[in-house]
Amino acid sequence: MAANGDDDDVLDLVHPAAELRPIITGEVHRGREGAAAWIRAAREALVWEPVIRRVVRVDDTTAVAIIHLHASRIHQGIVDSEIAWVAEFDDGLLRRATAYSSVDGLPENVRAAL
Repeated sequence: MAANGDDDDVLDLVHPAAELRPIITGEVHRGREGAAAWIRAAREALVWEPVIRRVVRVDDTTAVAIIHLHASRIHQGIVDSEIAWVAEFDDGLLRRATAYSSVDGLPENVRAAL
């Protein structure tokens, strides 16, 4: 996320028809408006400390990041675990992002790339 607070640069990298499924909100967010809502939710969390452990290219359009996440979740308490975040791109823009609560839940082709 934009460290300097200028979200427009980040949102320009999101496909207008993007589908985002972050762990922190537990909801599906769509398009740039949804990405902006995700950013706001992360900033409003009592705790939001993601640490990227590694990023692996799965194929020409997909990458997976293994992240240690320490964050608060509305009505669900604190997450403090390793999660996986699969990002799929279309024409250089983020088209789909799906967070998984563990590597075990990843699709088989993504797990095989690790």
